[in-house]
Amino acid sequence: MKPNSKAEIFETTIATYWFDESGILHGISKKVERTMAHYQEVIELYKKLTKNGNKLCLLADSTNSMPLSKEIVQYLAEEQPKYINAIAIISDSPFETSQVNTFLKMTFLNFPVMKFSDEKEAKKWLKDYL
Repeated sequence: MKPNSKAEIFETTIATYWFDESGILHGISKKVERTMAHYQEVIELYKKLTKNGNKLCLLADSTNSMPLSKEIVQYLAEEQPKYINAIAIISDSPFETSQVNTFLKMTFLNFPVMKFSDEKEAKKWLKDYL
C-alpha cells in the first residue's frame, strides 16, 4: 500500500495514514513497540479526522504490527467504536497467537473487522461501510 502523490499524510509514532480517493483511511504500521501513549496519539488523530461526526473506514496493513497489552486492547475497545465504522486488516503472513487473540477481541467490538491478504478485496469489502 502506498499513498498517491496528492494524498495528505498523517504520521503517528506507530503508523502512517492517508485517505484514498474513495474516502478510506489507509494505515501502515511501523515496527515499533506499542505503548498506551502511542494509541492515545492514534485516537487523537481519529478525533481530528472525524470532527464533522463521520466515522472512519480503516484499511490497516498489519505486517509490522507488534503484540498489544491487555490494557491497550481494553482502551481500543472503549475508544475505537467512537471513530471507526469498519476495519479491514491486510497481512501477508499468518497471525501469530497474540495477533489472533487481538483480532478476535476486536471483532466483537461495535464495528466489523475482517482480515485480508489482498488490498483490492479489502477495499471492496470496506466500501459497503462508507
